[in-house]
Amino acid sequence: EALEAGETAAIISAFLRRQEENDRKLFIRRYFHLESLAQLEEEFSLTQGQVKSRLHRLRKKLKAELEREGVAV
Repeated sequence: EALEAGETAAIISAFLRRQEENDRKLFIRRYFHLESLAQLEEEFSLTQGQVKSRLHRLRKKLKAELEREGVAV
């Protein structure tokens, strides 16, 4: 399990490095730092809808990447 977790983490890390800087920062701050949507809206000067849309698209792309790599999602 530890090996699988490490491999999955490496896939996620590589995925995030390939994203645009603002999208990468948004994703990390939401899902790793657990910042609220309101905090992200203010920090990135976006509406709540824009934050939600960007995060949704990133999650969808990440899911596809994990599936391509054979990680059960």
